[in-house]
Formats: sequence, structure tokens, C-alpha cells
Amino acid sequence: TRAAADAALAPVVADPGERAFLLSNLLLGQTPRWRLGLDHIIAGMDDIQDWPAIPGTYTGPTLFLAGARSRYVLPEYRPAIAALFPAAKFVTLRNAGHWLHADDPEGFLAVVEAFAAQ
Repeated sequence: TRAAADAALAPVVADPGERAFLLSNLLLGQTPRWRLGLDHIIAGMDDIQDWPAIPGTYTGPTLFLAGARSRYVLPEYRPAIAALFPAAKFVTLRNAGHWLHADDPEGFLAVVEAFAAQ
């Protein structure tokens, strides 16, 4: 059942919203299976998670918007980001995880609209 899958996933994916997203790709039936190619994702995880070696920099205005409850854009990554994007502006939404637009739509829109208006 979806509830059993959720319970099995909970120890490794603490965020209920993230689990719900992942479980939306679970096809239940006689033999449950994932809709997407998890084997391919797992095989490419090092490439997906790695910080790419990109030549040059982009000097235009750039917004890096992160959720305080997300583990994807961490403060310790800022020096590497700033080296590639010297005009980067960093904003963290307190009430958001990884899905900023869903977790804090008002905060997300306010920051993006203010940045776009510059």
C-alpha cells in the first residue's frame, strides 16, 4: 500500500512533502514498481550531485534562492557559487524546504518579483 511505502521511506526521507513527491512515482499493483528509471538515476548520482567544472563566470545579476529546510543550497556552497556568479544575491526563505514555490508561495513570489524588478 502507499501507506506502507510511506512508512518504509520515512527513515531515510524525513520530509513528508518530499516523500509524497517520491511516492507519486510509485506504481502499485501486483508487483509495485517505480515510474521513473531509478536505476539510471542511482547510476548517475555522482554526476547529478557533483559541482560542475565550468569555465568562466557570469557577471550579470543572479538570484540563488533556497529554503531554510532544504539541504541542497547550503551556506558553505556560497564561495564556489560566488566565484562563478560574482553578482550573486543569496536569499533563504525561512518557511520553505526544497520546493520553495509550494512551501512558501508568497515569499517566493515576493523575492522573485523584487529581483526581476531590479
